Amino acid sequence: MNAARALGGCAVTLGVALLLGGATPPPSKPSGGCPCPAKPVLPVALNAREGSGGWELSFPTPPCPPLVEIRVAIDGGKPISLGHDEGKDPLTHRPAAQHLLVVQPEELAAGKIEPDDDHKLAVQLVRFDGRIDGPYSLLFSPREERIAALELGIARSPRSWVSFAEHGSEYTWLGFSWIFDARDSVREVRYSVNDCSLRYRLTFPRDGEPTADFRGAPNDLIYDRPFLSLLREATSSACVQVTFADGTVSDLLELKRDPKAPPQ
Repeated sequence: MNAARALGGCAVTLGVALLLGGATPPPSKPSGGCPCPAKPVLPVALNAREGSGGWELSFPTPPCPPLVEIRVAIDGGKPISLGHDEGKDPLTHRPAAQHLLVVQPEELAAGKIEPDDDHKLAVQLVRFDGRIDGPYSLLFSPREERIAALELGIARSPRSWVSFAEHGSEYTWLGFSWIFDARDSVREVRYSVNDCSLRYRLTFPRDGEPTADFRGAPNDLIYDRPFLSLLREATSSACVQVTFADGTVSDLLELKRDPKAPPQ
């Protein structure tokens, strides 16, 4: 199949999936009557996910025109080829361009003052006919990606990070679970007991143990004891809310203690 035939079926597909977000909206007209140009849409986007093997950076592109290779330069470095998938592109019958790049945190930290500083990505798209489009500039922020992932996780499973647990016949624990592990993305946790005033604050300084306005026991709400010890007979409920590092907040969550729950 020659290049013309390989690209011949792209017009309809491109019309459907143009630039990852559908057709560009028509320019708006402000009150002055002067049309405003539509915000340009790049032919490549960035999706980031932090996995056990490092940061997984995905670069989705429209199916047409077909690509044979994607190259990415990080912070002004040499462009890196993402290589190819095992399968062939149905339009070109050549190995399909790989869209995923895995980067280790230590690689990103090189030359940075802070390990979570923003990173500038320059993306080149190599077309079927050998033409190279770009480089297109994208910004990758590990800090913002972690905050977004935490916000989404709490929104989807609001009761996964805090819960009551009965401890013996005298105490109940209000446990804060994995939110302590995500402390770099948290400005503070507001909490209160038996009402929703959220009068108390739990914060995570850069160095040292967390600080808390109210502790049930002197050694509660530290990294080795991420829970609040409360008297069972005097505790019926609690309210909690997370303020993320970017200033946004989670929905207020009210927890009702089950007095019949067996001690753990």
